[in-house]
Amino acid sequence: MHLEWILSPVTQCAIFAVGLGLAVYLFLTLKIEIRAAAGRERRDQPEGEIRQLRVQVEELAARQRVNEEWTSALAAPAAPPSGFHLNRRSQALRLYRRGESQDHIASSLGMASGEVGLLVKIHKIVAAEAGRPPSALKPESGQADMSLEDKQSPWGAARSPNED
Repeated sequence: MHLEWILSPVTQCAIFAVGLGLAVYLFLTLKIEIRAAAGRERRDQPEGEIRQLRVQVEELAARQRVNEEWTSALAAPAAPPSGFHLNRRSQALRLYRRGESQDHIASSLGMASGEVGLLVKIHKIVAAEAGRPPSALKPESGQADMSLEDKQSPWGAARSPNED
């Protein structure tokens, strides 16, 4: 048997080249398969995440419906009363024009007498600035006039309503 051709350098180089080519081929096909598998995972992963997000959205919608049912079952809180209603203010001024005392106005409307006095003062100032005669607001006889013209400022000088 003539096996000397196996030992020839050309044969050895050819076998080495074929082996190297086969190794490169296997390496490249393996790399292609790995990329394809990663691509499939990436494509499948958003679908899985989308499914999870849809489930979460459905759960949140169910919670929202339950919360809406609870809040609709509860009575709406009443608005807190404001410090001074316009209706009470107009009633107080109307009673003052009729000649009622500040104490009587305060007790009948459930207000402090200081509030009524302040309201009358402010109304007089506004009426004076508007050019209406303050005689439309005549206090009851025996009641002190509470205009700012008779009062002293905290700094000792007399003040008039037009100084502000």
